[in-house]
Amino acid sequence: MESINEAGIAETPIHTGITPSEVIFPQVEGIPPDLTGPIRWDHPCAAGTYIIDREQAYVGTRDGRPRKKVCIVGYAENSRHLAWYNDPDCEIWGVNQLGRFIPRADRWFQIHTDWDDKTKWAANTNVGQWMADAPIPIYMIQHHQEIPNSIPYPVDRVKQKLGLAGDPFIPGSDLDYFTSTIAFMYALAIAEGFEEIGIYGIDLIIGREYFFEKSCVEFYMGIAHARGIHIHKPANSALLWQSHRYGYQQEPDYGFYGLKNLKARAAQIEKQCTILRDELHKADGALAEAKFIHERLTEPYRTQYGERVLELTKALDTKLNHYFLHDGARQEVQRMFNILEIRARGGQVQ
Repeated sequence: MESINEAGIAETPIHTGITPSEVIFPQVEGIPPDLTGPIRWDHPCAAGTYIIDREQAYVGTRDGRPRKKVCIVGYAENSRHLAWYNDPDCEIWGVNQLGRFIPRADRWFQIHTDWDDKTKWAANTNVGQWMADAPIPIYMIQHHQEIPNSIPYPVDRVKQKLGLAGDPFIPGSDLDYFTSTIAFMYALAIAEGFEEIGIYGIDLIIGREYFFEKSCVEFYMGIAHARGIHIHKPANSALLWQSHRYGYQQEPDYGFYGLKNLKARAAQIEKQCTILRDELHKADGALAEAKFIHERLTEPYRTQYGERVLELTKALDTKLNHYFLHDGARQEVQRMFNILEIRARGGQVQ
């Protein structure tokens, strides 16, 4: 699933003999323990990173040996375990609350103004305390005294290194393009001169990630490639992915289950559901009024009118069944559409 780089990073995981952690999360079931979390700060391949200059956000390694490779790791379960955790020449960069799922990290990224909003993160976790205890540099928007190893992300330096900072005398020449934490991470990896950049556990195919974040990360991957940096991504990644080469190849034919046909079918069923909802409201109103009249009639009219109430009750039940039938069909078509849309974006979903 992973491309082999020139250094010979193998697809087969290298076991280091680290004591396995208890599997708490079902996402890591079946993955070798040395490729899963939580983070072991004494990991034998740790780079030993530390802060050289907090204000300027310069980071070094305690053995004085800069690493040539870096893996940027995210949450996606299909590939985050493929990062080069057991390569001593590789730094591992993590994000947000990923520490629960990966075995080591050398730098951390928490680029949010609301990082201390406890309602935003996973239940029963304390982001602030975790970062306060973390012994590695943590890139944030600014330094926070309660987080000793926090440093401000060096936006200006990164832009200068990548040629994005414009001339102040030329309007529009500045390119400030950072739409996600992953983009910040990738840009910094380029700016710091890493020779190889791997990206794992990152697909960016859902919602905002697809429409705003994915293209930005791919932009920096393009810059890296243009500079001769070896870029690595798993074969099942949606990054830098196409379903077909435009003009040379035909768009994949899914038969009836194509996006266009499913979208048309969904619209057709939605129209039927709308009609049925209107009929339901009418039937429900008629029954409600019939019950109102029935309660106020005296005998023998009350008994006679009871047949009308029963008739309207059966009619409402029939319309409800029709509506539920179509609503179920609508949900299934929408499900199929969502699955196919993700596949069309490069997502690995059946």
